[in-house]
Amino acid sequence: MTATFGSAPVACKLCGAVAVVAVPRGQTRIARCSACQKEQPITPYELDRLAAAAQGLMQGRADHAAKLERGVRCTHCGASVPLPRDPAVRSFACGHCRGELLVSDHVAPQVLAANELRSGLQEVTASAQQRQRRIALVVAGTTLVASAAFVALLFVRC
Repeated sequence: MTATFGSAPVACKLCGAVAVVAVPRGQTRIARCSACQKEQPITPYELDRLAAAAQGLMQGRADHAAKLERGVRCTHCGASVPLPRDPAVRSFACGHCRGELLVSDHVAPQVLAANELRSGLQEVTASAQQRQRRIALVVAGTTLVASAAFVALLFVRC
């Protein structure tokens, strides 16, 4: 499970799920896992680590937004190149020298990890929605077949 202070992930000690834990501010040192719903103590060290990770992620996001706006320098020719906005893109070509640039060389690891987590969650959500639609179709089909069988039974008895 992932705890967040701001939005920095940390694993749940109880269930090990990847979920968000709300860390109350103030004197309370308790977090609640959104996956297992259990509360767990958080040490001052963990709070410091969470705060540092959240600060690193926020700084990484700010840097990423600035690079999206102004572009990055090509490591081959020094030209200014726009950074791809699609988080799934891993590499891109310089428009001037055609040299290959890696997104990971220009974007903070925390931002890349957050983008991967977001896209993974979107895939899981889409897959679950597809399964729900299939289940609804199976239930509707089964109900239709059962209704037809019942009507056929009524006509056979008459």
